[in-house]
Amino acid sequence: MYDWSVINKIFETHGHSISEVIGAIAEIIVDFVACQKDINYCYDYIYEIVYFYSKGFTHTDKNDVANVIIRHLNYLSDTKLDNSYIIDIWSGFMGIFTYFELFKWSDLNKFSSEKLGEEQLSCIFEVILKTSSEKDKLYNELIQVSYVQNNRDLFEIIFKGI
Repeated sequence: MYDWSVINKIFETHGHSISEVIGAIAEIIVDFVACQKDINYCYDYIYEIVYFYSKGFTHTDKNDVANVIIRHLNYLSDTKLDNSYIIDIWSGFMGIFTYFELFKWSDLNKFSSEKLGEEQLSCIFEVILKTSSEKDKLYNELIQVSYVQNNRDLFEIIFKGI
C-alpha cells in the first residue's frame, strides 16, 4: 500500500491540487521510464493516486486536470524524441483519466484554439486510440468530437495504422 502521507502533506502544506500532482508526474515520467516494467509501475502509481483521491474531485479539479492533460498531450511529439515509451505511457494514463472522468473525449475540443502540426496530432491520436482494446466503440465515441471531425483525415490514417 502506498504511503499517502507524502501526497497529503503536499496538498496540505503547499496547497497543491491533484492537477498539479498529475502535472508533476507527467513532467518526470520522461526521465525515469526506461522499460516495460517502469511503464507498469507508472500505471499502478497514477491509478493508485487517482483512485485514492477520486471521491473528492470537484468539477474544478476535473477541469484543471483536463487542462494539464491537454498541455502535456500538446508536447507529446517533442517528448517522444526523448523517450520512445511516452506514447504507451500516456495511453495508459488516458485510460485511467477517462475511467475516473478526469478527462472526457469532448475535452479534445480545447485544442481547437491551437494550431497543432501533423506530428503533434498524430501523437495525440495514437495515444487516444491505444487507450482501449474496443477500437470500434472508441472510434464511434471519438468521431463525435468536433476536434476529431475537423481532423478526420489524419485521424482515419492513424486509426487504420493501429
